Amino acid sequence: WPALAALALLLAAMLPLVRPTQEASPAMPTAIEWPRQWEGRDLRPLAAQVRKRRVPLLVLFSTPGCPFCVEVRRSYLAPRVAEQAKLPSPTLLIREVDITSRAPLVDLQGQRTTQAEFASRLNVRMVPVVALFDDRAQLLGDPLVGIDRAGFYESYLARAIEAAERRLRS
Repeated sequence: WPALAALALLLAAMLPLVRPTQEASPAMPTAIEWPRQWEGRDLRPLAAQVRKRRVPLLVLFSTPGCPFCVEVRRSYLAPRVAEQAKLPSPTLLIREVDITSRAPLVDLQGQRTTQAEFASRLNVRMVPVVALFDDRAQLLGDPLVGIDRAGFYESYLARAIEAAERRLRS
């Protein structure tokens, strides 16, 4: 119990620190604008691209209204989406899964499911989580869980992406 009480106090002390640095505005995206192939919610075309190009699939697991998810999306992933859109051949595929959504999804193995069930099968229970996958939905490293308020998140994310790329090419 003393350890649990200490954790509760630590979390309570951190609450004022863990809010978005800026409120969403019309100029700031609240969702990443996905390429057309995501509209069908079928991950199999992505698996084919991952396999063919030997690039990782980055998935942001989120929930609506999660301020930390908005921050990860806006500050760290939206710039990468814009960067990848300029490349003739993307080096990173980025998608988002709402862990509470009953929206249909066809997973990387072709099984029909929902976004929530897909996240549950991967044991995603809190958000935000950024995970990098190969074409068989195997993790390419440890997922990034939560967000870092000390300013190191970009470095953690860049290292995770680089490690995933190396693993796919080895």
